[in-house]
Amino acid sequence: MKVTFVIGNLKNGGSESQLIKLIAGLRKRNFEPKLFASDGNGELLKTAKELQCDIIHGGYAPNSGALKGIYTMFICFLRLLLHLIQSNPDVVNGFLPYVNVMTVFCGKILRIKSVLTSYRSIQNDSFRASVLGLVDSFSRRFTDVVV
Repeated sequence: MKVTFVIGNLKNGGSESQLIKLIAGLRKRNFEPKLFASDGNGELLKTAKELQCDIIHGGYAPNSGALKGIYTMFICFLRLLLHLIQSNPDVVNGFLPYVNVMTVFCGKILRIKSVLTSYRSIQNDSFRASVLGLVDSFSRRFTDVVV
């Protein structure tokens, strides 16, 4: 089974660390995991490479200023869409807020069999909730499974 995981970055955080462990376990069970990181930097990049997992860097530059950030997010979205077209996974699984939105949108456009997203949401942050809460709610509404 082909699975693409989508995450914001590979910094040493809780979701990121759990994802690396999940990929390691799936590789042992003959799954074909791929990892799409919108910002492909972080301490866990080396560990992910050691698992011989395909890693796709989305090109998002989160600290590059407003206009460039929006531009690189759009490029990241297009790269995710292209990657999913080329790899044709059975499952796509997004982790964390803005990635959930991209994952659901791409997954539904491409009619991927199963679209999964994480429950941790933008709404846990009051400022972002006021700006992006509706978008996050939208992504949860159109996902197949929220984990």
